[in-house]
Amino acid sequence: MTITEYQIECRRTCPSLGDLKLDLAHMVLGLHSEYSELVDAEIDRNKVNVSEELADHMWYLANYCTFRDYQLENMILPAFDSYTLEYATSKLQDLVKKHVAYNKPIDDGLEFEALSSIYVSLLEIYEQAGIDMAQSLQNNIDKLKVRFPDGFSEEKANNRDLNSELDELKK
Repeated sequence: MTITEYQIECRRTCPSLGDLKLDLAHMVLGLHSEYSELVDAEIDRNKVNVSEELADHMWYLANYCTFRDYQLENMILPAFDSYTLEYATSKLQDLVKKHVAYNKPIDDGLEFEALSSIYVSLLEIYEQAGIDMAQSLQNNIDKLKVRFPDGFSEEKANNRDLNSELDELKK
């Protein structure tokens, strides 16, 4: 699965909260909350779980980009020295916080830099972990199709079949 195909597929399971500020806040909160899950998976040396958490990061990143009309495939700056994943996520959260709380417009340049850095950091982690990103993204979409066969619903989000989801991730 290409990153462009993944970004399109992610839309199917991404709820809109009815306001761009809330949608962006949801995405940056999700990016940050996935970080602890990724660290836990790395500590446990659980490659299936590491792959899942990386793809979950990519889901939030892809949907953030969709809400802002960015193509994720364009998020790599030439000769860009990336920040760490947690630092770049924090920078993006600060931009969104100021947008939500102070009604400050998001600086597109700083936003692009943070998004690019998050994306590059995830690519580097995929490579270091020896995980095939295309397969990881496909497994993530397959997991979400099990969870949300007809698109996102709160009922399905709160009543998951974790065994069926895990079966998809192990493929």
